[in-house]
Amino acid sequence: MSRKTAYGSIEVRPMTNTSKPISFNNAWDSVSEHFKRQFRFAVLPRKPSFALINETIGEAALVLGIIARKLQAGDPLHEMEIMAAFAFELGADLYQLAGNYRLYRIAHGGYSNSAFKGFLKRIKEDFSGSFGEISDGRKHDSHRSYLGTEKDWHWFLEAERLKLDIKKSPDLYRLAELYYDDLRRQKMRGQAHPRTKAHGHTGAPVSSKDKRNHRNDVRKHILKILEWIQKEYPPLPPASNAAVS
Repeated sequence: MSRKTAYGSIEVRPMTNTSKPISFNNAWDSVSEHFKRQFRFAVLPRKPSFALINETIGEAALVLGIIARKLQAGDPLHEMEIMAAFAFELGADLYQLAGNYRLYRIAHGGYSNSAFKGFLKRIKEDFSGSFGEISDGRKHDSHRSYLGTEKDWHWFLEAERLKLDIKKSPDLYRLAELYYDDLRRQKMRGQAHPRTKAHGHTGAPVSSKDKRNHRNDVRKHILKILEWIQKEYPPLPPASNAAVS
């Protein structure tokens, strides 16, 4: 499947038995588990895709064991509130671990090469479903920024948030002002390119010259996302005026 053939390979149909749209008025417990998993994946701090979790589980088990022993002794030091906070934090961490990652168990020991490959095959079969997708990767790896860079999306979303249109000169000047102010912030924190020239401190007025000089910079970032949207989501053909019998 390629970008050109993908459109013809998909048939879009309305979903049946769908739940009502989710809003801020919904309680967390009222939304579906599928939404919770997607939400955690999108907003919670991400840990490495591949890492050992033995230490995490070991620490959780140790703390829970200490809490259990203290409770068994009748809480002689009156640490109930502290223990409750620790237990809640551990529960949240384990819940996120189970929600954001697919966990498998392989016991320590000796295995033949074929037996270990069998484990990996079962993991691949289980993971390639509702939990993720395993693709060839060669095409995507050679186009790491084909969806737009983080900076492209930052300024595109900033323009959307502030309802600024780069086709309008005052709006573009406003974006250029914000862009230059952000450069100054990065320069002060040592996050900007060594050759970056940004004078003044964050929040200080930006000169008209600096605004003019950076209009094209912020425009390029936004245009990259707009071009990608137009390629990936071309406008629908105009509806026919012919009567449908």
